[in-house]
Amino acid sequence: FFFLNYEGQRRGESPTYPSVLINNIALINASKAALGIAPENLNILKTKDNDYFFGRVVHQLNSNHALSVRYNLEDARDLNQLVGATLDGGGIGAPSSGHNVFLSDQSLHGTLTSQVGANMVNTALGQYSRRHYNFPGVGGEPNLDIPNELLFGHNFGVLDKIWETRVQGSDSLSWVKGKHLIRFGADINHIRNYVLWPGF
Repeated sequence: FFFLNYEGQRRGESPTYPSVLINNIALINASKAALGIAPENLNILKTKDNDYFFGRVVHQLNSNHALSVRYNLEDARDLNQLVGATLDGGGIGAPSSGHNVFLSDQSLHGTLTSQVGANMVNTALGQYSRRHYNFPGVGGEPNLDIPNELLFGHNFGVLDKIWETRVQGSDSLSWVKGKHLIRFGADINHIRNYVLWPGF
């Protein structure tokens, strides 16, 4: 048995801006220019370009052993996220406070199920996965806020990067005795992760 699936999504939409930003954009950009900071550009799109893939193979090796292998992939490229949304400081995010999402998430799983006796089944599982989640700001501008109104520049309330690599191995043995089921085993995970949070 095998199964393959792919899904793709392509979307672009204009952010919704509050009237306080639209009505005062000239004053805001003049103030930013006086500080040597690039002006706000309201003509941007929030995009969502995602690809998903899933594949699974199940093979009966013989009368006592069955092997299942699965692979998952998610790849995302979403630009100008958080723009027009209420952020940590309570204000609405201006275009300069946006972040881009670059996500690469993939995993490979394998499961071997074995009938080791008339009333005993062993299940061995292995997994390798890598997750790269990058969430950089759209620019290197300093963080400027009008409390509870507007947020400009780099939003420091979110993580800029999360990377994780996982290696997992597990084994379990199930024993059926009359009306009772006994299961025991072990599960081992080795995780390496890296997190970047620039702070203020």
